[in-house]
Amino acid sequence: MARKNPRRKASQQNKRKQARMQASRQIPRKPYPIRATAAPGSLTIASDADDDVKSCHIVAYTGGFLNLPNYKLPVVVDLDSLRVPERPVMLLKNHDQDQPVGHVTACRVEDNQLLADGLLSAATDAAEEIVTSARRGFPWGASIGADPESLEPVAAGATVTINGQTLTGPFLVARNTELREITFCPCGVDSSAYATVAAQYDIQGEDVMMTLEQWAESLGIDLTQLDDAAVAALEIAFNSLQEPITAEEEEPEIEAAEEPAAPVEEEKAAEPVAASRPAIATPKQKLQALRDRTPRAPAGHHAAPKQHASRTIEAALCLSGGLDEDAIVNDYGERTVEAARKDYRGCSIKQLMIESARASGQTINPFGFGDSHIRAALETARYNPGIQASGGFSTLSVSGILANVANKALMNSFDSHKETATTLCDDDTAPDFKQKTLARFTLGGGLQLVGPAGEIQDVDADDETYNTQVKTRAAMITLTREMIINDDLGAFLKIPKLFGRKSKLSLDEVFYTLLLANTDSFFASGNGNLVATASTEALSIDGLTAAEVLLETQTDKVGDAIAPEGKYLVVPPQLKNTAHVLMTSTHVNEAATAGSPAPDVNPHSGKYEIVSSPFLQNSGITGYSTTAWYLFADPKALPAFTITYLNGQKSPTIENAEVDFAKLGMSWRCVFDFGVDQTDPRGAVMSDGAD
Repeated sequence: MARKNPRRKASQQNKRKQARMQASRQIPRKPYPIRATAAPGSLTIASDADDDVKSCHIVAYTGGFLNLPNYKLPVVVDLDSLRVPERPVMLLKNHDQDQPVGHVTACRVEDNQLLADGLLSAATDAAEEIVTSARRGFPWGASIGADPESLEPVAAGATVTINGQTLTGPFLVARNTELREITFCPCGVDSSAYATVAAQYDIQGEDVMMTLEQWAESLGIDLTQLDDAAVAALEIAFNSLQEPITAEEEEPEIEAAEEPAAPVEEEKAAEPVAASRPAIATPKQKLQALRDRTPRAPAGHHAAPKQHASRTIEAALCLSGGLDEDAIVNDYGERTVEAARKDYRGCSIKQLMIESARASGQTINPFGFGDSHIRAALETARYNPGIQASGGFSTLSVSGILANVANKALMNSFDSHKETATTLCDDDTAPDFKQKTLARFTLGGGLQLVGPAGEIQDVDADDETYNTQVKTRAAMITLTREMIINDDLGAFLKIPKLFGRKSKLSLDEVFYTLLLANTDSFFASGNGNLVATASTEALSIDGLTAAEVLLETQTDKVGDAIAPEGKYLVVPPQLKNTAHVLMTSTHVNEAATAGSPAPDVNPHSGKYEIVSSPFLQNSGITGYSTTAWYLFADPKALPAFTITYLNGQKSPTIENAEVDFAKLGMSWRCVFDFGVDQTDPRGAVMSDGAD
């Protein structure tokens, strides 16, 4: 029987198939899975040291718009039709099935929010990392993985009431969505004041039709640099991959490409091979057939991709970036770090991008590294599949991994630098950026003597107020195309390290700027916290005695004694040695007055802790001085100033920013939300130091 030519009608069939696919792509065959990330800090973990299995409470979705990259319109998940499967819903880290954390014990919708309770029951490094980080105050975010059954469009201008909110179109409503898993994640992409967003883009079920130009670009081939004969040869190869190859058509060419065998043996082998081969060859068989028909040129060998573990690559990048090794082992565990040393020793930005693109199924040209590799990695970062397909490889998120590594570099630098503001101030937390007026309550008259009949006297409750407000300080971190091509991980990590140091210093800068400004005459004779006598203003035994008396004789609003004790002696560098002498010398030399003995004992030796800051004498700050000094009470007992953090987050964080499609680079934002405010003038005394 004559063998059919599979390419004779390839062009017409290809056109018909392209037309069918163009029509089918207008409406997805199945809605893309949704992953919506709640704001960091919306997840809390119980920290009972006696409990082996830690519990958690999760705010997974707040019911509003989700601006997902793979949807042209915002998406709202209908919580009324949300389905929770009977099987246990798993808790994961970063949507990675290789990093189980625990399981959900209860899931419910309350106040139009999806809430869940769970147990960190998995005996994994990921679970240990989450518990340890939460104890240190790290605000884990929460993310859901869910499959919508259908998407209902809402026209522009139309209004729909959903999840207790009246929303105006255009947008899509995800109906009958099944919850698949809930994930712990360090950060997300902010879409509103209430949620951060990431998304999955899974094209494994789509018949995506590529053009010849797209196929060549995916292989790193520039068609404009080839002659007509080479382009024609590529087009023949491309068309052969687009059409089905039957076993009858494929077999002679595959057999012809195989090593010669004896005629008798070939006849014996032909029948079982034909019987076991499917009617339509798989894509893998088609590709193998094409390779067997194509002459092979010498080429470099490239190892097959491994089953990737993002934590292992993260640890390898941390090691390559020169971060503290003990901290890396503490965060990732011994086994992960050993795997990082073994499989990814010297891991670089280029290797991360290549591994990420290969893991997502993209074709990577093994010859050199260029813009095509960067684009492939950026596409992975843009869609961020994150969830492992059955039998496939887990996608590596370049943006997420580099954000985690940058966060560790940031915190390493932040923790290594010292500041004094947190020593002298109390701390508080706020849920938003609105200015708040808080009250300090006092009791008029204190405790009263109980009468013979046992009656207890009422006392008057009074309050004094102070204002507090959180403000955002932020900067951008950018991985430029030049850094990627130069493979300069060290240069990239210098940026978050610098931000870590600057973030720590910003606490001091904001605090001392407010302290020196003396807003609303915070330090004044009327408040009883200003050393005003000329002979006692200088830092000396008499000066300290005068400040001590002012601090310890403070009273509340109704005249009752507060009796705070001084704890910190705050001085500029010019007075540091004087303060050191006063705090360490037990004897002093004083001139004797005729007829009066002069004491040689220093009554203030060892009383106060010395706090010295260059900000006090910084000429760039209004009110600076080289002679002024302060005596502070313990801020936990009577705070003069308070640092307020957003949601209790006491350190800066690096968050993913959406990948700019027009740029061959990636950006992240470093955010630190805090505010410093005057709290109580009775908590500190000032002297301008002038005689």
